Amino acid sequence: MQAVLKQKGFTQVPQLSSSRKMSLDGPFSIINPDSNGRTKSLLVGINYVGQQGELRGCHNDVEQMANYIFNNGFDPDQSMILVDDGSHDEPSYSNILDGFRWLIADCEAGDSLFFHYSGHGGSVPDDTSEEEDGKDETLIPVDYMSRGQMRDDEIFRELVAPLPTGVQLTCVMDCCHSGTIMDLPYSFVASDDRMEAVASGEPAQMTPNPGFSFKKLLKVGMEMYKMYQGGASNADLGKAAAKAFGADALSAFKKRF
Repeated sequence: MQAVLKQKGFTQVPQLSSSRKMSLDGPFSIINPDSNGRTKSLLVGINYVGQQGELRGCHNDVEQMANYIFNNGFDPDQSMILVDDGSHDEPSYSNILDGFRWLIADCEAGDSLFFHYSGHGGSVPDDTSEEEDGKDETLIPVDYMSRGQMRDDEIFRELVAPLPTGVQLTCVMDCCHSGTIMDLPYSFVASDDRMEAVASGEPAQMTPNPGFSFKKLLKVGMEMYKMYQGGASNADLGKAAAKAFGADALSAFKKRF
């Protein structure tokens, strides 16, 4: 991917982020390794037709991505497509949020979920003081002029935090500022120096994401403390922790602290 971007004159650096350390040497599948056969997908493509900053390829991106996932185990009947082409539901702020909620509704261990976004991405000043760089990464819905941009905090809260253990969610974000938009604790940045190191024989490894917000972890801790004071059981506390950050990420946090 990095070579293709350079060939076409783009300066973006591909980045992989995850809630757990992944092996980058073996094959990757969009189907859960412990699959129960259930799949759901949400595909969003925004060309901003008739607006400033209009794009050209995002509808085609969705079409190509749909072909890929439907040929690799995903059910076309369990897919939601939001495209500003006049034929599909609009990729508005509210429709994207509804899409997140539809995607994760009633999900359970063994499910395979997929989210693709192709459109503009951005960054805005962090209004919660949770980001180390002082900025929130954003998705830009088609109605951003009236509804604003969708911050990474909201994406995390609506799409990532509610996932139960054992669900696999794969996201492909084709937009600027997308590398850390999911706010996940591990990453691999395909920068020139990293790729040169890999080419020279160093193993490709995910490392802790320096931009991951541990203030969010503190928020979860405070919420769990309130649950404990309210008489919540250890099982309920464990479920709340796993729901917020995932079992693997929570284990990593314990080791780090």
